[in-house]
Parts: sequence; C-alpha cells; structure tokens
Amino acid sequence: MSSYYRYKRSYDNDTKWIKEGRGQGEKENYSCWRRVHEENYPGQTLRFPNPCLGRIHQVFGTGQIALLYEYMFDPHIVDIRENYPLTDRDKIAEISYLLGFKPPRYTQTNTEKIILQDFLLTYDDSTYKAVSLRREKSANNAANDHIYKLQEKYWSLRHNTSYEVVIIEKDINQTRTSNLRHIYRTATDIRYILPEKDNDINCLSDEFKKAFLGTLAPVAEIARHLEHKYSLPAGLGVNIFFHLIKTKEITCDIDNAPINILKKRQPPTGTT
Repeated sequence: MSSYYRYKRSYDNDTKWIKEGRGQGEKENYSCWRRVHEENYPGQTLRFPNPCLGRIHQVFGTGQIALLYEYMFDPHIVDIRENYPLTDRDKIAEISYLLGFKPPRYTQTNTEKIILQDFLLTYDDSTYKAVSLRREKSANNAANDHIYKLQEKYWSLRHNTSYEVVIIEKDINQTRTSNLRHIYRTATDIRYILPEKDNDINCLSDEFKKAFLGTLAPVAEIARHLEHKYSLPAGLGVNIFFHLIKTKEITCDIDNAPINILKKRQPPTGTT
C-alpha cells in the first residue's frame, strides 16, 4: 500500500529502525514498523488496543482496518503483526534476481528499499500466514506484480507459512466489516463503564445471554430491561450484547445485514 511519511523513508532511516528493533518481537513485544503519528497518511488510520495481545495495533487504510477487525475476531489467530518488514535485504535481492527483476529501490537515491507485508498472522496450530492487500485497479501494474511475486516466493521458503493476496474490492465484505467495527468499538467500552468489575460484567453477561436465548424480543428491549432492573447506565445493555458477540457466547448474522437491535429476532441459533 502507498505510504506518506512525515519522516521520509530512506535507506538510512530503514537501517536506523532495524537497529531500534522495529519489526521485531511477537505478540505484546512486537514493535510496529509504521507508526500513525509519524505519517501524514491521506486516508483512514487506526490505533486500536488489543487486550489479548497487550499492545496497540497501528493500521493504515480501509483495507488494513477491515482485516484487523477480521483477524481479531478469528479465535484461531493468536498473533497479528501488521506492516511486517522483510528486513533481510540480501535474501530479497537474491529472490528478485531469481525471479528476473531488480530488487525494490528508493527512486531518488537508488538504494535498497524495505518491503512491508500488510499482515503476518500466527495460528494456534503454530502455522503462519502472510497477507498482502491489493486494489483491483492495480492488477495490471507491473511494479506491484513484482512485489507480490517476490513476497510469495519469500514466504514459500519459510516453513509452515502460507501466502495470500486479498483484493480489497472483492474479498472484503463491507457489511461484515461495519458490524465488526461496531462490535469491537462498543464492546471495548464496557471496561471503561465498569472498570475493575469483571465479576459484575460476567453476571450481567450471563443474565443477558439467558434472556437472549430464551426470547425473540429485540435486543434493545432486553437491554432496557437489564438496565432498569440493575439501575445501569443507559446503553450498557447494548454494550453487553456486543461484548457477547465478540466473545462468541452468542451468535448473530454479521455477514448479510447491519445488526439491528430494534428488530424482533428470528429463533436464535444458540451458543457457539
């Protein structure tokens, strides 16, 4: 993806960031290569806390944002490293020449350029997946083709690692993305409304889940009843609903239509 750096990318800066440890580590120890505050990025950016990993993700553009929510929702993914740098310049050069083209370089200085992988995922079976985002209109761009072929070859040489190209316009379900965005942003708020009261959250969640699975009433009606019964802040009942979807204690169709908390529901599918 294109980048607009406030601190201009260069061979020297890349070398400096490698020495600083950027792109190294796993889970809570992963050091992001790209930082939101360092770039004048023209599109959407997001810094989002991931309590499961104990760190803040920093992503750029609608594609990375959509995939971040998707990967956070996947119970089999145990680590998400965004904008992962391929810092082995010698290996990149070797693969480039093997594929028949020159290694990526900075145009102005003709120096080697670090390639960034949109995501590197770790799964609970100790396998990995490298993911590249691509826009449909760039399908016939030779320079981009070289990068994707290089990445694919690079990861094919790594044990237990697969490679995937995600076409933003074709492969990302915008309805699902919108619902996941709402789920994660709303569910996160619970910890601020009831700080350090996990037992309260668990008890309220259990009662909400029991009502949700035992009636076809709209979510908003169940939420209001819970708020009135326990004198809870307005809106907390709905937050609990999204929290239960995030933790997969209840199921909800998030692929085909926006979540409607006012609509009478179809028979629930039960717990997952």
